[in-house]
Amino acid sequence: MADERIAEILETVKMNLRIDWKDDDGLIKHKIKRSFKYFETITGATLDFDDDSAELELLLERVRYDWNNALDDFEVNFKREIFALIMTKAVEAEPNGED
Repeated sequence: MADERIAEILETVKMNLRIDWKDDDGLIKHKIKRSFKYFETITGATLDFDDDSAELELLLERVRYDWNNALDDFEVNFKREIFALIMTKAVEAEPNGED
């Protein structure tokens, strides 16, 4: 993921978490990158995390849970959304017309 995109997502994360200081930017960027890796690992796909996408919403929520030391609860609370993302990426990866 490009540094520019991480910086954009950082600002969105900080707005969602109501963080207006810069002291924790490095830590939040680390949590964003970890979340990128998590979603790319579970989907087996390279994700763009475009604005207003389901994958970006999930990333923002995962970073929020990570920030609040509640990452263990993320998969439980978002299992439907995570499963939907995995299935969407699997269908997109399936070659058309072949079994």
